[in-house]
Amino acid sequence: MNSITLSDLGLSILLLSVSIRAIFIGIPVYKFSRLFSGHLREGTSLFRRLEIEGLEKFVKQELFLGISPYFALCIAIWLTQMSEVIVVDLSNIFLIITISLLIVWQFIDFYRSYIVYLELQELNNQTKQLKQISGNLLNALQYAVHLRGSVTKTAIHLGKRTAIKISKKKAQAYDETAGNRSITSRALSAIDRFFSFPERAAKYVADWLQDSIDEKLSKNFQKYASRTNLMFFAIFCWTLIPAIYLASIAHVFA
Repeated sequence: MNSITLSDLGLSILLLSVSIRAIFIGIPVYKFSRLFSGHLREGTSLFRRLEIEGLEKFVKQELFLGISPYFALCIAIWLTQMSEVIVVDLSNIFLIITISLLIVWQFIDFYRSYIVYLELQELNNQTKQLKQISGNLLNALQYAVHLRGSVTKTAIHLGKRTAIKISKKKAQAYDETAGNRSITSRALSAIDRFFSFPERAAKYVADWLQDSIDEKLSKNFQKYASRTNLMFFAIFCWTLIPAIYLASIAHVFA
């Protein structure tokens, strides 16, 4: 305790903060990545194309707000004599204020990390639900993006499906006459399996878009889409409190 400096104190608080945030963010992100079985980049790209209101803004802002305290403290340590001020040299009142302020800041940062965890966990749960109802998550997301993009395209797609069915029936009739299964029949069966997913799961994916995306996730992230620049600036200033306060104390006692 006799050799602990203000910079040591600040780094300890932020190290605790980043450890908690890493756990809260790491758990849902890991579960989310496992759902895509090695295709995380493609999966996240499809989610962006779903245009969930507020999601992209949420990711960008929380990433920025998450790293800003550490950069600010590093700059404060470099610009001030924070590393030369011993904590025990502070007066009792300053020591109490310093410890109390850092504990309150840590508690609120913990709460913010927990809120981020809940948002990511909900995103993970809805993605898992889509995988359960469709079986193939990437194909389901591709079709969901397709539904988002154009109803006309969906009609054309299902029209192709009908044409394939007719061709397949003709090939099967020929096979029955010839007594063996032709190459055309096998090829059409493979194409039929590829195109059958949207037809079988169209209603489930459409329901998922309405219930999970429009009703749940969009409402969850809507507050981030409606967050004003002033509110974002206020939160940003809050993240800088440890660096600003410790730098001010260092300036006074150095």
